[in-house]
Amino acid sequence: MKTDHGPYLLAEPEKALLDYFYLNLARINSEVKEKLYEPEKVFLNKFTVYRQIPAAPAGILLAQKMMILLYRKREKGRDIYDVSFLMGFAGPDFTYIEKTLELDRAEFLRRFDERIGELDLNSLARDVEPFLFAPEQQERITTFRDYWLSKPDRFFT
Repeated sequence: MKTDHGPYLLAEPEKALLDYFYLNLARINSEVKEKLYEPEKVFLNKFTVYRQIPAAPAGILLAQKMMILLYRKREKGRDIYDVSFLMGFAGPDFTYIEKTLELDRAEFLRRFDERIGELDLNSLARDVEPFLFAPEQQERITTFRDYWLSKPDRFFT
């Protein structure tokens, strides 16, 4: 027997398989989350696109990228690149980090320092190379440990 399942007519076994997929494999997290920051309103005005959109502040983005770098099981060169890039715009939002991870600033920085010391930056630079506009941008990754250690405490106030 064929059943109507959207635009397709499916036999019962196919319908059962499709229903199983929708019920068990594709899940949507609809849980209401606590609002941890106020998005900024920024304008896109490029290539005939003009829109005002909400965006996370640079300090939040940096905090999120640092948390990813700290907890991702398989590190990625793009995370180092993004942290290095965002450090040019803002310091990490430690209030956001504390609310999200329940770690104070000192403990988070201690763990981040430790994590940076474990990374093979040359390997991570090779990992991200295909995505860079110029090969010289690998230096942002290979020298990240020195860059990170050169930042005075005032950077994070």
